[in-house]
Amino acid sequence: MKNAKRKLELYEQLFRTFGPKESRCQVSQLASLWCVSERYVFTLLKTMEDIGWVQWQGQSGRNKKARLTCCVEPIDACYALCHNLAESGQVDELIKLLAFGGRDAGQELQSFLSDTNRSGKREVYIPFHRELEPLHPQRVLRRTERFLITQIYQRLTKIINNEVVGDLAYHWQSNNSGTEWYFQIRNDVYFHHGHKLVAQDAVRCLTSVIQNARWAGGYRHIKNINAPSEDSIEISLHHADWHLPRLLANVESSIFKSSSTQLVGSGAFSLDVFSTHMMRLSRYARYSDQNPILDKVEVWFYPDWASSKVCAHNQVRLQMPENTKTLHSDHHSTFLLVQNPTAESQTRPIYVEDTSESRRLFEQLIGDDRQALYLEYGNYSMIHGDTLCSVIEENDSFSSWMSFFSTFSFEQLGLNEEVTSYITAELNNIRKENVLANAQSLLSQLRSWLIEKGIIKELKTEPFQLEISDRLKGCTVNGFGWCELNSLLIADR
Repeated sequence: MKNAKRKLELYEQLFRTFGPKESRCQVSQLASLWCVSERYVFTLLKTMEDIGWVQWQGQSGRNKKARLTCCVEPIDACYALCHNLAESGQVDELIKLLAFGGRDAGQELQSFLSDTNRSGKREVYIPFHRELEPLHPQRVLRRTERFLITQIYQRLTKIINNEVVGDLAYHWQSNNSGTEWYFQIRNDVYFHHGHKLVAQDAVRCLTSVIQNARWAGGYRHIKNINAPSEDSIEISLHHADWHLPRLLANVESSIFKSSSTQLVGSGAFSLDVFSTHMMRLSRYARYSDQNPILDKVEVWFYPDWASSKVCAHNQVRLQMPENTKTLHSDHHSTFLLVQNPTAESQTRPIYVEDTSESRRLFEQLIGDDRQALYLEYGNYSMIHGDTLCSVIEENDSFSSWMSFFSTFSFEQLGLNEEVTSYITAELNNIRKENVLANAQSLLSQLRSWLIEKGIIKELKTEPFQLEISDRLKGCTVNGFGWCELNSLLIADR
C-alpha cells in the first residue's frame, strides 16, 4: 500500500476518536480530524474500506451523519501489513511501518515477533454506568476518573498501607523547620511517548496545581518550586508542612506531558483509546515500578445501567457470565451536610452533589422542605449556602480530609470571620505537627469541633465493594473503590 505508515497514523486517529463500534459522524468531522480536504476524506475512506479497516455508509443530504465502524485494531492492522512485508523480505519497510505514530520501532519489532506465537492476551474489562470525563489530573474530580489517573500517571510519592513511599521520587528530606524540601527523582523514567521525564516536568505540573483555583486552597502554603538539576526538585514553603510528601501523593499532583493529541503519563498503563463507548489502557513495558501482568484494561460504558448502579459498587470482569466474588474495602465515603447553623435555612435552596447517592439522601432527609441546586461532584467554587456533599478517603484518609477542609468554601456559607480564621489556623497547626499520629488527632479534633458547632452534620458512611472474577488474584480494594490494576493476576481455569 502506498504511504502505508501515514494511512496507519490517520486510521489510529480515527480509532482513538470513535473506537471499535458503530458511530455516526460527518465528512467535515473527519476532514477536521485529519486536517485534509473533504474530497480527500472519501479517498482515504475508500482505501481503508478496501483493506478491511473500516465500514462506511454515507447518507445523502446536507448535514446528514454517516455510519462509521472501525473494524480492526490499529496495531493489528499494522501487524497484518508487516506479515506481508516479512513474507516478501522487505524488512526495512517493515521497521519503518512499526514506527507509525511515533512508536519505538525496536520495541515494536519485539512485540510483533512475539505476537506471531502468542495464544492470547491477558485482558480485563470494566462495565461502567456513564461516559468518563477526559482524564486531566488537575480537572477531574470524580472518584473513578481520579483512580484511572493513578494508573496512567505518576506522582512524586504514593501512599501504600498508610505509609508514604517513593513513586517518581526515591529520596526526600527537609530542613529542620519543615519549610524547605528536597526531592531526588529517578533518572530512568520515560513518558509513554518515549520522552524522558525530568525534574522540570514535575516543576511545571506542580506549579500549575498551585495556580489552579480548584486546588489552590490545599497548596497555598507552597512559596516556590524549582529544579536545580534534571533529577532534583526543591520546594519552599511559607510555613512548615511536615506532611508535604503525603500531600504530593494526591491525584492532582500527577506529572504529565502534552503530546500533539493528548496528555501523556509514565504510569503502569498508557491510554490507547478514549471514545464515546470505550476507554482502553495498555500495559506500559517501560514502567519504572512493578510492571503489569495484564496486557489491556477496557472500560465499557453502559448508560442504561445507571438506574440500578450503586455508587459504592464496582466490577472488574474477565467475561460474562462468570463466577465472581465481592471484596470489601477498609476505606469509605462519608456524606455530609455542611451548613451555617446560625442562618435561617428552611427557605433557602441547598446545593447537592450530582451523584445518585447524594440525590437519594437529599430526597430521604431534606427534600420535602428545601429546593435542591445540583452542582458538579467535588466542585465547591460556586456554592453560596448549605451543601450536601461527600468526602472519599481515596488511598489516604488524612490527606483526603485535609484536602476537603482546605478547599471547601466555608466563607461562602456566610460563617463569621472568627470561625473561618479558626479553621485556617487549625489546618496550619496540623501541618506543623511532625508526628503523623498527633496530626491525625488534631485533624479529628477539628472535625469534631465542626460537628459540635453544627457546621458539619455527617449523614452516612458508605464502604466500597468490588465485584471481580474469581480467577483474578492479587486484588485488594483501595480507597477509590477499585484495585491496583498492575497487581492483578489471572489464574488458570
